Amino acid sequence: MADPRALETDATNFAETAEKYEKLGEKEGAIFFYTASLARARYIMKDAVDSEEKGNKEEAVDLYSNAVELLLSLRSSVKDKLTLEKVQRLAKQGLDRAEILRKQLDAVSGSSINTRTRAPEPNIRNINRETPSASSTSSGGYTADELKVLRSTSSINGREYLPFLDAIDLRERFAFPKPYT
Repeated sequence: MADPRALETDATNFAETAEKYEKLGEKEGAIFFYTASLARARYIMKDAVDSEEKGNKEEAVDLYSNAVELLLSLRSSVKDKLTLEKVQRLAKQGLDRAEILRKQLDAVSGSSINTRTRAPEPNIRNINRETPSASSTSSGGYTADELKVLRSTSSINGREYLPFLDAIDLRERFAFPKPYT
């Protein structure tokens, strides 16, 4: 999934660059950066709609939220009235859609508390005293001990280089309208 901080940083950089071009009187350059950020936000919104259609409502809410954050950070630097209206309209659509999905998710879960934030309660009675073996792991998964070893040994020059973890990495999204080639 796209990192919200990275999206916000990109949007801020685009907006600052666009403002620099605008101050220099180069409207063409400014328009490019405004439209590039707008295109990226539209792509994230399209991705959110696709996730929603596939039934991944939580992922869709996250994507809508990312798109709205990007649009709101762009809104503060847009001077053109037409572009500002587009940005505000798109942000409102994303926010409305995210709120509708959030209400649906809350209705399904039966509470307004996000279920992802609650830690599962340990069941002390059913603790397995055996050590997990390689055959007991699910397809390609790692045991808790293996993950602990990987975390401690995957640090090179102060940066962590962890292996591909299905639960985390399969949800990551790249939000660029054109594929990187």
